[in-house]
Amino acid sequence: MRLIALLRQWDRATQIAMGLALAFLAIAFGIYVLNIPDTRGTAIVAIFGLLIVIQIIVMWGNRGMVTAYTRAQRFYLDGEIGQAIDLLEAVRKQDKADFRMLTLLGNAYRQVGDLAESEKALRQAVAIQPNHHFPQYGFGRTLLVQGNFAEALEAFQNAQETGAPEMILVDMGEACYRAEDWDAAREILERAALLNIEPHQKLMTSYLLYRLHAGSPPDADLLQAGLPYWDAAVERFAHVPYGQMLADDVYSMRAITQE
Repeated sequence: MRLIALLRQWDRATQIAMGLALAFLAIAFGIYVLNIPDTRGTAIVAIFGLLIVIQIIVMWGNRGMVTAYTRAQRFYLDGEIGQAIDLLEAVRKQDKADFRMLTLLGNAYRQVGDLAESEKALRQAVAIQPNHHFPQYGFGRTLLVQGNFAEALEAFQNAQETGAPEMILVDMGEACYRAEDWDAAREILERAALLNIEPHQKLMTSYLLYRLHAGSPPDADLLQAGLPYWDAAVERFAHVPYGQMLADDVYSMRAITQE
């Protein structure tokens, strides 16, 4: 199924080359199975040779997608989000975007606050590859920001079941907290607090546990290290209710330093 999906995205010449290679492979395998005298050794050599040819064709067929994804990823990591979106949208308009490209596109749209386009790209990515944590996690993040906390938690759980890193417990705990499922939030965040996670994740975990009366307030060093991330998130999502929730949290976090 994966090979068929890739074939549809390749140029016509590469599709023809793959078709011929598969046809010759079938013929060679048929000769091997039939055990025609004096042909078995030749058939084995042909099968191995054709398998190598098929690998080369796959690499050639995917050359454009790999290059586009790598360039877009570089733009994204360098903070040039608009350029990443433009590049990925160009690939999507050609119907050549795979689930990784669509996930990156959805994440990029979320970074600029365009949640409708983010959801659209990520739903498409999940539909293509529902059993991969990368699109499920991105989808969950967008749903969380949209205020769809129950659906966000479901996406995070799907990501967790398909191999997401343990840090996803922070997102799961926040989704439960926003949905006012206090017991679940406390249980998940207590597990997250034991992980080696980024400062902004550790800050949110510590703060939410503090609000749940399950931990001490975050210390000054953690606030200093983690607040810039959440300040940026408040600005990015100021147009939706989630942004106001974050603004209230950040205000409360800063008030802790004055106590």
